[in-house]
Amino acid sequence: QREKDLKYIHELQEILESHGIEIPPPPESPVTKYGPEQPLGNHMEDGSLDSLTKALSHITPHMNIPNVDVQFKDLSFWGIVPKTRIPTVGSTFRDLLLCGAGPKQRIDILKNLTGRIASKKMTLVMGPPGCGKSSFLKALAGQLYIGNNKLDGQITYNGDETSSNKFRLPKIADYIDEKDQHAPTLTVWETLEFAWLVSSNGHHSYGVAANEESAKELDKQDSFRTKVNNITQLLGLMGCANTIVGNGMLRGVSGGQKRRVTVGEMMVPPKGLKFMDAVSNGLDSSTTYDIFRSLKLATQTLGTTACVSLLQPAPEVFNLFDEVILFSEGQIIYHGPTTEVLSYFEDLGYICPPTVDLADYLQELPTPEGTRFIAQGDTKAPRGTDALSEVFKKSKIFQEMLQEMNISSRITNTRRNSIHFK
Repeated sequence: QREKDLKYIHELQEILESHGIEIPPPPESPVTKYGPEQPLGNHMEDGSLDSLTKALSHITPHMNIPNVDVQFKDLSFWGIVPKTRIPTVGSTFRDLLLCGAGPKQRIDILKNLTGRIASKKMTLVMGPPGCGKSSFLKALAGQLYIGNNKLDGQITYNGDETSSNKFRLPKIADYIDEKDQHAPTLTVWETLEFAWLVSSNGHHSYGVAANEESAKELDKQDSFRTKVNNITQLLGLMGCANTIVGNGMLRGVSGGQKRRVTVGEMMVPPKGLKFMDAVSNGLDSSTTYDIFRSLKLATQTLGTTACVSLLQPAPEVFNLFDEVILFSEGQIIYHGPTTEVLSYFEDLGYICPPTVDLADYLQELPTPEGTRFIAQGDTKAPRGTDALSEVFKKSKIFQEMLQEMNISSRITNTRRNSIHFK
C-alpha cells in the first residue's frame, strides 16, 4: 500500500510539473537529520535514563506546567440489565413476546468513590479483573461511554467540573487503553511526530513556557524534534523508526514494538495528566520498568501527574509509585501512600507472607482467596468488599485525605489555578 501511495504521488508530481508548477524538494528524513548520529538540541546521547535526565535538565527550567487538582466525590457508575438466569425454551419465548421487558437488575460498576489523584505524583490503580479500574480511569479522563447507564457524583479539575466549558479536558489529559490503534502505513517516527504536532501545534511554548524567552528556547528545541527523538530513543524504537507500524493485513513492527509506539504516543504530547490502562500488556518486565522509570522522572522534573492501572506489577515497578488505589467490586478499600499499605492491612489482620510479593498480596487480598492472609484465630478482621470499604472510610488515612481535599478546594476557590490549553 505504501508503494502504491508513493507511485501515485510521483505521478501527481509529473502532472503538476508538466503544467509548469514547481514542486519543492521533499524534506530530509527526520530520523537521519535528528537521529543519534547527528544529535541536535538537547537530545539523548543514548537510550539510558541518565541520558534522558541530562537532556531534561536543559528544558525543565523553561517550562511551567500548571498544578491540576483532580478530585472525585460520591462517584458511581451503574446500569440496569436483564436479570441473569438459566435460559429455557419458555423464558426465551417470553422474552421475545415481551420485547425484552423481563425482570431487570441493577449492576454497580463504581460505587460511591471519593478521593483525589495526587498532583505531580504517580498513582497505581490495582484490583482483581472486573473490579472497575478501566471505568474509573475513563471516567476521570472523560473517555467513559455512558450509553443507557448512569454516572452519578462529581469529578472536578481545579474546582471546575469536567462538564463545564471552562477548559477542554482532552487538551490537558491523555488516556491510553490496552488496545493498539494506529495508522498502519505510517512509520514509527511519523506516528510519534504526528502525535506531537496535533497535540502541541509543534512547540512546547503552546501553554507551558515560563515566559517569552523560555518560549523561544523551547521552540528552538522543538524545531529539532527533540522530544520525539528522546522518546523514540527511550522506548528502544530508534532501530525500527523507519518501519511502518502495520496491522493485521500489513506487515510492520512486532507486537511488543507496537505497544511501545502506543505508549510513546501518550508520552510525547506536553500534557500534565496521564491516565494509562494496562499499558504493560505485551511488554517484557525490563521494558515496563524502563517506561515507568522515565514516567517517574517526568513527574519529578516536569511536574506530570500519572494514574496507571496494572494487574500484577513487578516489585521494582510497584516501588516507583507514590500512591496506590486498591479496588474491589467497584469500591475502594485503600487509597493512600504505597509505603503505608502493608502496615494498614496488617493492622486489620491481613498478614503478607514473606514468600509473596507485595503487589501479588494486594491483588489477591480482595478476592475470596484473600482470607488465607488473615492471621490464624483472628475473628475481628473485616471480610468481604463492603466490610473492607467501610473500615477504610473510617481510617485515619481516609480522613487525612478528606482534609487535604478540603484545603485544596479552598485554595483553588480563593486563588484559581489557571488550566492551560483553554
